[in-house]
Amino acid sequence: MPATPPRKQNAEMLFKGVVCALIGAVILLGPYVARSPSVQELMRQAALVGWFSFVLGVAFIGDEMADTQRTIAEMGKVRVLGRLPRLDPLKPETLAAAMRASFNVPDFMEAPH
Repeated sequence: MPATPPRKQNAEMLFKGVVCALIGAVILLGPYVARSPSVQELMRQAALVGWFSFVLGVAFIGDEMADTQRTIAEMGKVRVLGRLPRLDPLKPETLAAAMRASFNVPDFMEAPH
C-alpha cells in the first residue's frame, strides 16, 4: 500500500481535530443552549467526555446507536474511545464503574495517530 502524501496527512489530521473540537464544544456548551432540563443535566454530566473528545477522540454517551456511532467515526476519521451508558442512579460509584467498564484506560494515555 503506497504511503499517504504528507499534505494529505496534514489535511486529514486538521479535519480530525476540527471534528473532535466540534463534538467537544457541543457537549460542553450543550447545558447552556439546551431547552429541556433533562438534556441540560445529561450534557452537564458529560462534560468530562467533552474535554476528552477535544484531545483524544470521540466518546459516546447514552443508548448504543451502532450505525450512527460508526458513521461519526468514519466521516470524522476519529478514534472511538467508547460509550458511556445511561446511569440510573447517577452516583460517583456508578459513574466510576461505568467508566472502567466502557473505556480502555491506555486509550487516554496516548494521542491518536
